[in-house]
Amino acid sequence: MKRMLMLVITLSIFMLMSVTASASGWHKDPNNDQQNNNNKELMLNKSRDHDDRDGKNRQQEDHNKKLVFNKDRDHDDRDGKNRQQEDHNKKLAFNKDRDHDDRDGKDRRHQDDRNKQRRYFHRYHDDNNWRHIRHADYEFERGLPFGWYDHYDSIIDRHYLKRIYDWEWEHRFPGTHAYRWCGEGGFWYHGRYINDAVLFFDDDNRLISIGYMFDDVFIHIREDHDVYENHDSFFLRWWGH
Repeated sequence: MKRMLMLVITLSIFMLMSVTASASGWHKDPNNDQQNNNNKELMLNKSRDHDDRDGKNRQQEDHNKKLVFNKDRDHDDRDGKNRQQEDHNKKLAFNKDRDHDDRDGKDRRHQDDRNKQRRYFHRYHDDNNWRHIRHADYEFERGLPFGWYDHYDSIIDRHYLKRIYDWEWEHRFPGTHAYRWCGEGGFWYHGRYINDAVLFFDDDNRLISIGYMFDDVFIHIREDHDVYENHDSFFLRWWGH
């Protein structure tokens, strides 16, 4: 009997606890569940927004990196084009200089060939009266207002020349035609200013030599760059008449 009583009491306690638990569940506040759900949704949205911002930031960073890369590439392309243009300009300048040098070389060779063809064997009537005083006198040519083998017509356009009709000149300088040049601006020769001279032309009317008086001595400058002097009184008399 005592045991039966203990069993009934235990069962009653269990039943009471179950009823209390059920009542507690039935009276649970639904607002708390809604708030919890809202909080969870806010956290989810916040996390999602944060991920979206991170994604946009990464996209912006990638875009910026791409812009920088493209800018550097464009700059490199421009540098490359500039270098190509500079190389092209240098090549053009080099070719221009080379062509100019080639033309100068050809002109010099042509002039040398022409000079060789026109090189004269200068003859004097009496070689004993001539003394060789200079050789390869290129300094003279720098001050000369005309050049060797210049044609008579090109010289008289700038200078007044008067033909010398005197058999003595033709006899002393065979194969040439002498012209007096004076009364105008002259030229410097070894520190001397010459404004009274005789110009000698060949049968083709090309200038081949020049003569002038200095200290009563006749100086004869030739197209072969040799210079001679002559103390013959003929020149002094002729220049003094």
